[in-house]
Amino acid sequence: MKPLIGLTTGITASRYYTLSRYITAIMECGGIPLLLPSVDINGDDNIILATHMLSRIDGVLFTGGGAIDPIFYGEHRMTHLSRVYRGRDSFEFALAKVAMKEGLPVLGICRGCQILNVTGGGTLKQRVESHWQKLPRETPSHRIRIEKGTKLFGILKEEELMVNSFHHQVIKELAFGFIISAYADDGVVEGIESTKHKFVIGVQFHPESLFRESPAIKRLFSSFISVCKGVL
Repeated sequence: MKPLIGLTTGITASRYYTLSRYITAIMECGGIPLLLPSVDINGDDNIILATHMLSRIDGVLFTGGGAIDPIFYGEHRMTHLSRVYRGRDSFEFALAKVAMKEGLPVLGICRGCQILNVTGGGTLKQRVESHWQKLPRETPSHRIRIEKGTKLFGILKEEELMVNSFHHQVIKELAFGFIISAYADDGVVEGIESTKHKFVIGVQFHPESLFRESPAIKRLFSSFISVCKGVL
């Protein structure tokens, strides 16, 4: 049976949404996508709702999106920080806490990678300008180096990889219980993973736009789906 994969969603005044690329990647690699609306109820109620949602699925993909409100890692928001939705942040932190507590496989992409880091007590640098490429999403723009001995290296089976880049926030202080699995040439963290879980991996780039052209990146989704299915 195909595993059911929960995908986090963006928010506007009238809708919850996610990009079709995430759905396509999950389906083409053997999973069934299910959108998880970021319904912020506040406090413990978020945990209760997240627990109910995750009891019905096999894994969680934390998607990309806007900036995380710095209030969640103890900083004041810079005036030029945009696309901040505190309600989405609150609910996704609840999802991440419950998912990791229950041992669900988790893949975090871009913002999703940062959600995992902040959930674990890490912090972010609020703004960098050099990691938002002008090229199309399907075009790799810079190199990353994958650390040998990490889960990510075991999946990608590459020491170096060309990836895309669409983010303004970057990881500053790493969460407790995580290790860095990939770096960009300028030192920006491009991959993290939990040392306490079978599959809790975050990547700063956008593999959902690259998996059709890169066998290594497709293995990231395939491995995630296999773990969700209980094969690996």
